Amino acid sequence: MGIGGGDDEDWLRGSPSRTIAAAEDGGPRKRNRKIINIDDILLDDYKENVRKLKNKTANTRKNAKLKTNKSHLYESSDEDVDGSNAPEVVKDLEEQVDCGGATEEIEPQWGQRVFGPQKPAPELAISGDSDDFIKQALQTDADTECVDQLACSTGEIFAVKLLGGPQFLRVWALWHGSCDEATLHWTFHQMAFSKLKHVETAACKLLCDLLMYSNRDLGCSYKLDWVPSLGNVMETLQVYGYLGVSDSGGLETSTNSEIEGTSEEQGPPMNLFSLLKFLSVFIATRKFRQRFLTKDVERLLVTISHLLLDQDRVTLRNLIQSCLITLVDSFTDEEWTSSCGNIAAHISRLTTEKHNGLHLVRGLCGNCSRMEGLQRAVAMCELSKCLSGQVCISSVKEVVASFESVHLKDKGVDFENVYYRIVLADITLWCNPTFQGDKGLAFKWSLFLKSCSLQIFSGDERPFATKVRNRSSLLWQKYEHDTDYGEAGSEGEVKDSSS
Repeated sequence: MGIGGGDDEDWLRGSPSRTIAAAEDGGPRKRNRKIINIDDILLDDYKENVRKLKNKTANTRKNAKLKTNKSHLYESSDEDVDGSNAPEVVKDLEEQVDCGGATEEIEPQWGQRVFGPQKPAPELAISGDSDDFIKQALQTDADTECVDQLACSTGEIFAVKLLGGPQFLRVWALWHGSCDEATLHWTFHQMAFSKLKHVETAACKLLCDLLMYSNRDLGCSYKLDWVPSLGNVMETLQVYGYLGVSDSGGLETSTNSEIEGTSEEQGPPMNLFSLLKFLSVFIATRKFRQRFLTKDVERLLVTISHLLLDQDRVTLRNLIQSCLITLVDSFTDEEWTSSCGNIAAHISRLTTEKHNGLHLVRGLCGNCSRMEGLQRAVAMCELSKCLSGQVCISSVKEVVASFESVHLKDKGVDFENVYYRIVLADITLWCNPTFQGDKGLAFKWSLFLKSCSLQIFSGDERPFATKVRNRSSLLWQKYEHDTDYGEAGSEGEVKDSSS
C-alpha cells in the first residue's frame, strides 16, 4: 500500500499509454496460423515414408528386369545351357523392337525355292567304241597287265582312274586329233553326276579343253563326234531337282508330293558348278552357235536367271552372271532386238514379290551393253507390276510420268510401293543415254526426288516413309551432281518435254 492508499501495482494496470495504444490497435491481435499437433506431424511422416518405399520398390523391379535381360543376352548360365529360355528372350526383344516401330522399315529377305528333291541319276554304260578308245589310250602308255585287267572288266573303274589321273586321257585325246561319241557321252555323264570331286573336275576340264581346241578361231582341225545340246543341259538340271517355271510364272512341279523330302535330298549336287562352267565355254564356242535354236537359248537364259533367287547358290553368283553374259552374247543383233523384250517379260514372271523382283534386277548386271539393256527392260517390267499392271512401262518418259500420281501428303500413300519404284526407276534412268539427253525429263525426276526428301519428316512413323526420304535425298544429290541442266531448270525445257 503506497501513498494515497491504493495498490502499488495499480498504476501499472491503468497506464494511460497502454490504454491509448490498445484502443488505437483495436484490441489484441489473433493468430491465423493453424496449430500443428503431434498427430499431424506423425501422419505427414508416415505418408513420406510410404512414398519413398514405393519408389524404391519400383526402381528395384526395373533394375532387376534389365539385369535379367542382359544376363540372357550376354552371359551363359549353367542352369540354362540348353537355351530353354531363348524363345522368351527373343519374344521380349521383338516386343521392344515393335515398340520402336523399326520392324516396319525392314525389307523382307529375298529368296525363292528353285530346286526340289533330286531325281535318280541316269545310268550310262560305256559302249564298245568308248572301250576301244580307252584301250588304245592305255596301250599307248600303260603296261600289259593293266590292259588285260581292262579287258576282263567293263572298263568303268579303269576309265575313271584314267580320267582322274595326271591328265593322261586329256593329252592322249588332244594328240589323237578327235574324240568319239561314246567317250564324250561318258565324260559328260561323269562331269554331271559323278560323286567324286576330282573325277567331276577332270571331266569338266577335259570337255572344256576339247571345245576350245575344236574352235575354228584357233585354226585347229580337231574333231568332236558329239557335243551336248542345250536340251541335255536342261535335262541335267531337271535331274538336279530344278522345279521349273511355267508361262504363268508358277512352278511347274510344285506339287506337295514332289516337294517333300529330307534336307539331304533337297537341292542340286555340287556338280552344278562344273555344269555352269562347261556351259559358259560351250556357248562361247562359235563353231556350235549355229546349232542353237533361239527359243532354246531364251529358255536357258531365263532358267539360269532363276538361279539368282536361290539363297543356297549365292556362292555361284559370279559364275551364273558369267553364263548369262555368254548367253546374251550368243544372239545376233537381229535376234537380240526381237528377243530382249520377251526374255525380260519371262524373267519378271519368275516371282510376284517386289523384293525378289528387285534382287533379280540387281543380279542382271554386266559390263556389256546387252546386259544393261536387259536389266533396264526387266526393271520396267517390275515397275509395271508395282502399278498393279494398270500401265505397261516401256520408255524412260513413262517411268518418270508414273510418279506424277504420287501424293506424299495423302494419308493413304503406300510408301513401301513408292520405295521399290524409286529404286527400280534409278536402275532404269541412271546412265541411260535417252534420259541424259532430255534435260526437261531429268528436271522432272530431280524435282520429284527433291519433294520426297523435303516434304517427308525425318520422324515420320509411317512404314517405309523414312526409307523413301533417305533414298530420295541420296538420289537427288547424285542426279544433281551428274545432270547438267542448270540450278532449277527452265520452264521452256519442261514444256518441251511435256509436249
